[in-house]
Amino acid sequence: MPEGEPELTAVVVVGPLRERAGGALRSLLDQGLEGRLEVLLVDLAPAGSAPVPGSDDPVVRIVPLPEETTFAEARAHAVGLARAPAVAFVEEHVRVLPGWGEALIAAHREPWAGVGGEARNANPGVGTSDIAGLIGYGYWYPPLARGEADILPGHNASFKTEVLRSYGAELPELLVADLVLHQRLRADGHRLLLEPAARFAHLNETDWRTQARGIHLWYRCYGPLRARAGRWSRARRGFYVAAAPAIPLYFALGFGRFLRRTRPAYLRLFLAHLPYVLAVHLAAALGQALGLLFGPGDAPRRFTRYELTAERRTAEPVVLGATSPRA
Repeated sequence: MPEGEPELTAVVVVGPLRERAGGALRSLLDQGLEGRLEVLLVDLAPAGSAPVPGSDDPVVRIVPLPEETTFAEARAHAVGLARAPAVAFVEEHVRVLPGWGEALIAAHREPWAGVGGEARNANPGVGTSDIAGLIGYGYWYPPLARGEADILPGHNASFKTEVLRSYGAELPELLVADLVLHQRLRADGHRLLLEPAARFAHLNETDWRTQARGIHLWYRCYGPLRARAGRWSRARRGFYVAAAPAIPLYFALGFGRFLRRTRPAYLRLFLAHLPYVLAVHLAAALGQALGLLFGPGDAPRRFTRYELTAERRTAEPVVLGATSPRA
């Protein structure tokens, strides 16, 4: 790599919540990667918004885009601007923890196309954040073993820049739903890694309506994209639409088995909030069914607004990286 070139590009899409985005930016700047990290702050906030705190740091490049740009389009645009050989996507309501950057840089020296890390809860004990975090990121909660994976943490994983660029005009669509991107990478012969040293803390939703709204919109986008990528027949689409009421139970059984086998400390939390889990995943199943029947509609833009503005309350002080399960 030429001297002076960054080794990792962090992409953060930001909206009107400037202080919250500032927390994500501070956690990146505190990684101690002077000269090795660049941060692309992709700004979808209205014109005239206050600067994101810390955005005057020399490692930060501000990339203003129109407010109507979707979350996927913004991330794809940033990939085209990245100077480093690896791109890490970081949500504006995430705080990366010490050692995150070093771990990703080291992992990307190996032939992994994508690398994801270990997830923590950044706002434990606030409203429903504990169960929201568990069903959103529980597959990547500690203890996380290092090794090859099928999927990585959504919206908060890293990839080789040239691999992403190889998809050209397809990339914005692949980034609508990271699960589809992961499947496509593996189908094309690429390999994905889970690296527990790349730890991050996620600010979770703190009431069920907020999480249900977000997951509904995400699945409204994911459903038709998943079907198109998998070349689903009309009959298979119809089956998933008809089966929508049963999908929450299917998820609960599968995730419950996963927790019992790999994360038994969290099983009590999961069972205590089973009605919450079923309600949220019913919203997801209905979103997928609508997407299969009618397409995504305006869900990508509505999801972008949700991603950048949905309330994620915190306690003071925020305990970054807390993982102890609460019933």
